[in-house]
Amino acid sequence: MSNTGELIKKLRKARKISQFDLELAIDAGFGSLSKIERGLVQPSKQTLARIIRTLQLPPHEVIALYGIDLSCYRDVISSINKIYAQTSLEDCLQMIADEINGNLKLVGTAIFLIEANTVRFRATSKEWYTEKMFEILGEKLESISFDMDSSNPSPQVKAVLSKQLVLTNSLYDAVAPNLDKTLADIISALVGIEVIGFLPIISTSSPRQEPIGAIGFAVNKSHIVEELLPLIYGYLDSAAVAISRFNK
Repeated sequence: MSNTGELIKKLRKARKISQFDLELAIDAGFGSLSKIERGLVQPSKQTLARIIRTLQLPPHEVIALYGIDLSCYRDVISSINKIYAQTSLEDCLQMIADEINGNLKLVGTAIFLIEANTVRFRATSKEWYTEKMFEILGEKLESISFDMDSSNPSPQVKAVLSKQLVLTNSLYDAVAPNLDKTLADIISALVGIEVIGFLPIISTSSPRQEPIGAIGFAVNKSHIVEELLPLIYGYLDSAAVAISRFNK
């Protein structure tokens, strides 16, 4: 039995999900999960991503499943140290956005926190188009928030409530109704946004794995999302710890 297959089996059983039910949930062929768990075949990145979403794995379990040793990634460790060094929540959130965006070469990164039953925008990586959005919207951009009780929840809210990755190919969907659709479409085309992902930031101190916010990240090639997920999850675990210091 491979380490990956053994870990998948352990995580699946911990959540009391049968092989058959998990196969249905991830749209896998009958018996394929048994082969994976016995180490007869290795799961694809797409299959791993589907298992992660279905089992709602927290960041530390995702890192273990991908077999990532974050100590091998010097840029990641350096970024985490910079994040921990911040002395205010605002600086911490800005550092998280800038470091994740810069090191993973994303198109853009935004941080949202849960405040009074809303998911509120708090920081974005410093790019020319985000600066332009600030010029156009001014204080309105800083007041962007999304109601968690909405009948038509935003991608950010969906990620928080489901504790799973949520994808959209529309910048407007991610900011509506705060930004004009025409302007959102122009910015998206200019910077080459193909897909935007949202992941929940999960409190590491909560036994119930409660979300404290969400991260949004934009990429120009949809196929690289699954390649980026392990490292983003690695950042999120550390980001949650850093944010929690200021939320006590």
